[in-house]
Amino acid sequence: MKSKAITIFFIFVIFIYSNLCSQKQEYFYPLYITGSVALNEYTLFANSGWDGNWYVGTNMCWIKKFKKEFLPDKNFFSKLYVGVKLGRSKTVPKPNSPPWEKEIIDGNVYIGVSSTAAWKSEQRYFLCKFSDIPTEGDWENALATTGEARWFFTEVPLQKIDLNEDIYVCVYSNTQNILSVSSAPILAAGWRERYQKESFVWLNNEINGSPPIDPSNSLKTQIRAFDAAIVLKFIPYGAENLPVNIKIVKITDGKPNTNEKVFYIKPITPNIQTIWMEISSDKENYIKISRYQYNEPFVFNLNTNMIPKEISGDFYLRFAAKDIFENIGYSEEIQLNIKREQKEIQNKQEIKK
Repeated sequence: MKSKAITIFFIFVIFIYSNLCSQKQEYFYPLYITGSVALNEYTLFANSGWDGNWYVGTNMCWIKKFKKEFLPDKNFFSKLYVGVKLGRSKTVPKPNSPPWEKEIIDGNVYIGVSSTAAWKSEQRYFLCKFSDIPTEGDWENALATTGEARWFFTEVPLQKIDLNEDIYVCVYSNTQNILSVSSAPILAAGWRERYQKESFVWLNNEINGSPPIDPSNSLKTQIRAFDAAIVLKFIPYGAENLPVNIKIVKITDGKPNTNEKVFYIKPITPNIQTIWMEISSDKENYIKISRYQYNEPFVFNLNTNMIPKEISGDFYLRFAAKDIFENIGYSEEIQLNIKREQKEIQNKQEIKK
């Protein structure tokens, strides 16, 4: 007999799914499959306080099973994303700098998706870099990179997934020497109901930068008290082509006696979840130079230290945004100029207010 919590969760998923199948196109919303915890309840470990040793490292692989009876009909969805909620990346002192200037210990977080608890190389996908994750605070120094844990999503080709079988998702780092909580980001979790006897989450701490490839011994340690913040997000047909529009509405000078510029960004289309700043020297190849922002007001600072040293003279700036369906759109481009000998940033075109 199914537990009460699982039954409630199953009804909840079916209710959302039924509405997705019958709704008009203007009312799109992703379908999230979580497990036994609601999406908003993954608040443990990755924000502050006790971390539970739930780190994502070279030697730590977190595994979660999604039972086939909770998976939707593939015919109603165009894309699948795996999401992981992460926080508390670690920092180290920056060489030859004041103690409050820190560098993030960088690395990569990967996920794997398979119908068994084993993941071949073609079943592994890059999720994010440690430097994209909010950092842990410092009891002795003020850090500008801290913040609450955030969701990171990566696409898994839906045609490669059999939704008539269970899905096993693993989370790990392929970066060497991330071997303890002191150097690794933290995976968020949520409380499970105590009376749920079946476990859907496991920990394997015997890996070395890659997930298990033998399903017979990959599920090492059952996790019963907590549910890992690993979810599936299905995008309904039509939502994958929704426009994403943002606009630069204002540019001002930054701090006094500096060449800093401040940009104010306004979302034009709904459901924007993330905005960031990009730069290019040739108007074609852009790179991200800011941290992600998740809530309005969207305000970004640009100073000379953020501009790659290889860029001198004219360059181009734009802002990128991603909505909850993982569609990406861009603002208008701005041509700027930096004079390296004077370290001045100049705006070479007017922005309509």
